[in-house]
Amino acid sequence: MARRERSAVHAVNKLWFDVRLNAEDGALHYSRADCQPADTAAPFVVRITPVDAADLQPAGANAGYNRYDFRFDQAGGLNDAAGRCALEYQLPEYEIARLSTGQVHPETGQLLWAALLTLAPDVAASPALGDALAFAVARTADGVLRYSNDHCLPIHFAAYFFLHITPADAADLRPHRVAHGFNNYDFPGFSPDESSNAGAGGGRCTVERELPDYDIASIHTGQYQINTGRRLWETSIDLETP
Repeated sequence: MARRERSAVHAVNKLWFDVRLNAEDGALHYSRADCQPADTAAPFVVRITPVDAADLQPAGANAGYNRYDFRFDQAGGLNDAAGRCALEYQLPEYEIARLSTGQVHPETGQLLWAALLTLAPDVAASPALGDALAFAVARTADGVLRYSNDHCLPIHFAAYFFLHITPADAADLRPHRVAHGFNNYDFPGFSPDESSNAGAGGGRCTVERELPDYDIASIHTGQYQINTGRRLWETSIDLETP
């Protein structure tokens, strides 16, 4: 299937490696300063959700994405004298809706970090299908933001949620948030109170958060590690677009 021009990256989490998509050569570019041996020893993984389900490989049909694994040295990764390292990964030729990439522990297979990218502008912004870190996020008719994940991991229960809400009317901004342009409603997702709850069973976990009653222009939300501030995943919802 012919490659089409890709849109700008929707969201990138800068964790162990900085990840950028080069639209000209259709490759993912990984880079990191002060590389240590452990940074390049862990295998890399790329999970790609095609625009057309016909491009799913048989092994990825149930999960909804194709998985590609590779190692730094095998993929032509380079280290320079200053301790910087860089790597390029050529993406497949089919049209891509979204992808996630990261590294896994070489012995346990546990995901160490992840970057999430949305590429197709005509696909609703949402986390990569089947990705172990990303939550599906939906706003309900009764003013609740609902998060759900079918593959919850221990890292989810240790991470905080960030919730940034941009009001439709700037008058609804809190005084100390006027300079930022949004109100901040960060919360510990798995510490239940009257406006959040969580459940886990069979690998599935859910969180609900009551939204403020003013008109909302957009929502930007995700999770981050409280000790490092590193974001695990993020997504945006534009409520002013028809």
